[in-house]
Amino acid sequence: MLFRSALEGETYPSLTILVTTDFPFERHIPELIGANYIWGPIDSFSMFRLREEWRCTFYPRPGQDEDIALTDEALQERLHGIVGIQGDFPIRERRGYRIHQRIVPRYNVGRIVLAGDAAHLNAPTGGMGMNGGVHDAVNLSEKLRRILGGEPLTLLDTYSAERQPVAKEEIIAQAHGNRTRMQQTDVAAQLKSLGDLQ
Repeated sequence: MLFRSALEGETYPSLTILVTTDFPFERHIPELIGANYIWGPIDSFSMFRLREEWRCTFYPRPGQDEDIALTDEALQERLHGIVGIQGDFPIRERRGYRIHQRIVPRYNVGRIVLAGDAAHLNAPTGGMGMNGGVHDAVNLSEKLRRILGGEPLTLLDTYSAERQPVAKEEIIAQAHGNRTRMQQTDVAAQLKSLGDLQ
């Protein structure tokens, strides 16, 4: 409870829709890789290859509420927008969820230490949270090794001072930028964003 009340930030108002299907998209779109971000003037979405299925995430269409966005009809229409097939796509899972951008003001209180998603939540676009969590663990493990070797517990304060600003100024900021880019529908803005990434 020491950290929970201080989890600062915001929750995005827009819903994210997750659909999982075992339809073999890779047989119809040979350019697909493990993680795909697709932009279009109407739809922007992502597709991630799992072991035997694909996880697709969408944003609701303008004016579309959560109940409608998760219906069979709406989800089939979105999946047919990826590949036009005869019949329906098999849907294994569907759900709507909200994304948070939040961070604790410090990563340690005494001997209690946070890292990764326990310390910072961000939009998943681009994998910034996972990568940031790995870097947290690397930094923290070096401090713990030194503490076990006899150095003071105050090294945990150093860990917090080093990693919290990185999460706030880099991880959360970049994840927000990635999410904002994915929600662009203007083709000129999309092309500019692509140019900026090169």
